[in-house]
Amino acid sequence: EFRRVLFRSPQHFFVKFKDRQIGDLLNIEATNKGIIETNRWYVKKLGITPTAFSKKTYLQPITNKQASAAFLSSLAIQYNERKEYKRALNVCNKILNFFPNYIHAIILKGSTYALILDQELAKRDITPSTKMSAIPQKDKEYLDYLFEQNLLWFNHAESLGWKEESIESYERYQRSIQNEIHKRKKS
Repeated sequence: EFRRVLFRSPQHFFVKFKDRQIGDLLNIEATNKGIIETNRWYVKKLGITPTAFSKKTYLQPITNKQASAAFLSSLAIQYNERKEYKRALNVCNKILNFFPNYIHAIILKGSTYALILDQELAKRDITPSTKMSAIPQKDKEYLDYLFEQNLLWFNHAESLGWKEESIESYERYQRSIQNEIHKRKKS
């Protein structure tokens, strides 16, 4: 008899199954012909850093509440696309209340602060050539706050073992999915 458990890895949710007879969690990888994979395979394949593994950022069971909260990130993305940044931040905060080390929400929150900063700079017509002395002190303080929040959230993600995925890594992952689809069509 098996019981399913939801897990998180970079850019991916997956299910492990607990074999009640032997007590082990089995990683049945749907994108690899249902082969039982080890955590080591996920660490290598998905580029999970040793810090992320040791801080239990990834490959740990998550609760139903955490899973539900994580799926709200799509709503925050929609708010950002509509330039409703305050609403996006509120959603990120709600997600992080239930799932404090959910990297996607942490990065999304930091990115939202960057979007607000860009908007505020444009609104004030501040460009890289603008002299600091031309910016009112109150504006400088607010812009500094936005910049600091952006850095704070990205630094927090890095402290949990997150690293920005390289273009090569992303393309390799996409190719592996396409290869598997192609193999399955041949079968």
